[in-house]
Amino acid sequence: MNKHFAEFMKLCKLYLEKCDSDKTKAALINNPGRRIAIARSALGLTQLELANLAKVRQADVSRAENHFPMVSIGSIEKIAKALRLEIIDLTTPV
Repeated sequence: MNKHFAEFMKLCKLYLEKCDSDKTKAALINNPGRRIAIARSALGLTQLELANLAKVRQADVSRAENHFPMVSIGSIEKIAKALRLEIIDLTTPV
């Protein structure tokens, strides 16, 4: 497990602790797009800033966060790399 993934998982667990409903918790656990949004926020980045780092369009970041399956695997790889994560980090259960 890489250092950034360990930090990311800590953030996810903190987020889960603050969630007051099982539905919200399930959304994080089962939604890679939500994980992208959490990781982006944790780094203090806007969608546009992440898009620039990942060399993708801001619309790709938005789609990744809100409609994960509608984004190309290439864009997801670039976004994950910009977040210092790997695709598997976005799908591994918390």
